[in-house]
Amino acid sequence: MSNAVAKDSWNKVYNKYKNSKHWEKTTGMKNQYMCHFSFAFGKSAFNLEPKRPVKNYLMTVANGCNPK
Repeated sequence: MSNAVAKDSWNKVYNKYKNSKHWEKTTGMKNQYMCHFSFAFGKSAFNLEPKRPVKNYLMTVANGCNPK
């Protein structure tokens, strides 16, 4: 899918949940989301984990979308 579709879908997730008490580490969660969006074909849901450490996108991908 296109980068525009990925950004649009991320913005929808962000706008819906950004005020949740569970929302934190936006950059890390965005990297997790974009990684899942790009590499987890066929999954109907992505589990974004706000407690995971913030890594850059390439490190997130290298860790299977679940940075350590």
